[in-house]
Amino acid sequence: MARLTESITIAAPVEKVFLRCDDPHAMPLYVPSVTSVSDVKRSEKRLGDTFRVTYGMLGSHFDEDFTYTEYERNKKIKASFDGAMKGTMGITLEPHGGSTKATLDTEYEVSHGVLGKAANKLLFERVNEKNAARLLENLKIVCELI
Repeated sequence: MARLTESITIAAPVEKVFLRCDDPHAMPLYVPSVTSVSDVKRSEKRLGDTFRVTYGMLGSHFDEDFTYTEYERNKKIKASFDGAMKGTMGITLEPHGGSTKATLDTEYEVSHGVLGKAANKLLFERVNEKNAARLLENLKIVCELI
């Protein structure tokens, strides 16, 4: 499995950043390549909640089904995902005065056997590294300006 960890400081209170991260419908605003979010099923505790994300990447579209596996209000959200790729994605938030340190941690593998593993090494790792950094940069913009 490939693993990516990136952090950024956002000039917004942790509560505001968390609200944005806790809303699957907001993902197209800051997650690169996300074109839509559907089938959102939510509960008060969030654990086990699900939603479907459609990505457009490299000329094709694919769906990923997400399930919340960890949830601590204003601190951490983690979800497993399954589809063209399989893995986990989590964000941890730490307050720093009026700002927030956001750390994205993702582990994934492409679900297409040997060809998927080759594509993972050659292409997806580079694309996903750039997308992880862009995700946090976009989240920063959305939280600071909106």
